[in-house]
Amino acid sequence: MTITSLKSELCCGCAVCYDRCPVNAISMRENAEGYIAPVIDVALCIDCGQCAKVCPQMNGSQGRDYQKQSYVCFDPNTDREGRSSSGGMFALIATYILEKEHGVVYGAAMVYENDILQCKHKRIENTKDLHLLQGSKYMQSHTNGIYKQVKDDLKSGRTVLFSGTSCQVAALKRFVGENDYLFTVDLVCHGVPSDKLFRDYIHFVELKNHCHITNVSFRNKGYYHFGREDTYSFLYSFTNDKDQTGKKRIPSYKSAFFVLFRDRAGYRLSCYHCKYASLQKPSDITLGDFIPCDNEIKRYGFIKKQHYSSAIINNERGMGLWNLISSHTIATRIPMDEMLPHHGNLQAPSAVTERGRKFLSVYKIGGYEKLQKCIIKAYCKSEIIRFINRLKFKRLF
Repeated sequence: MTITSLKSELCCGCAVCYDRCPVNAISMRENAEGYIAPVIDVALCIDCGQCAKVCPQMNGSQGRDYQKQSYVCFDPNTDREGRSSSGGMFALIATYILEKEHGVVYGAAMVYENDILQCKHKRIENTKDLHLLQGSKYMQSHTNGIYKQVKDDLKSGRTVLFSGTSCQVAALKRFVGENDYLFTVDLVCHGVPSDKLFRDYIHFVELKNHCHITNVSFRNKGYYHFGREDTYSFLYSFTNDKDQTGKKRIPSYKSAFFVLFRDRAGYRLSCYHCKYASLQKPSDITLGDFIPCDNEIKRYGFIKKQHYSSAIINNERGMGLWNLISSHTIATRIPMDEMLPHHGNLQAPSAVTERGRKFLSVYKIGGYEKLQKCIIKAYCKSEIIRFINRLKFKRLF
């Protein structure tokens, strides 16, 4: 049996089959919808079944029964926290592995190569490169060849921290097996859009602004909308025809790509059936955002303007790692039943909103040019309604 037995809509594109194939019969290619998926060269395939054995989608979940602990936390190091999407916990853990364990860290980075901007997993050995792995990337990270690199590091006795989505962590563990030198962190994941959705949007913005985009950041602190901080934005670095460089920010509510993402539209089909959208995680620690409500601020003394992470300890290894870094963080333990309402994707897979379906249909018919007009129209309508409601509220008082 090979991975051809797996329904295409269940493939998560983790590429572990690519790394495992002993005769290099598997290539990762973009399908018609723009998702990376394995393709087997039947002339080379020896039908050994190794690809099926490591596939996380064809095998059971690796989560274990464990009395999980959940924390709301942040890194007091303002430099690391400032470059992070929320509380900076991944950077804090990574710094410990790099400096105290003299290990290596793997994570997702935006990579600009051959005039193409992609998200790829990278290996780093020092903290000066840590910024490359910080910040949320709202697209799928390419992991071709990464599992082999991790295995080589482990064989040489290096401590490894691997960060990725739950399916990528599950794939890695099936590839390398249990290893005392391996620590894993996964993320509370909504889903991943196709490379085509991202690439088309990059092209749309480049044409509209007469520039060439070389990098993108999806979460950026310090921007406000109607008095509230809005960290979600499409901040891109560019060069133009005059060889000038700069950065420009598109707020999430004005970015067609972001609106699709936040309406859960255009994800891999497997994301809508994700078996890791639960507390049964394959990782040692699960990290996510945490925005405390007013009652939680009062009850636990959270700081209103502080950015927080959630950290869920999934097993004994995770607890051991947490004990090593906890003295370097500001953390508050909260009951799991208070953590879960903050993370719908720890309870069920994402589902496309009705608005998301309509917008995705517009994109498929008219591309981003037509979709952007619809989004701006919807935004202006919502702002008018907001303005009218504010006037009504003022008249009441």
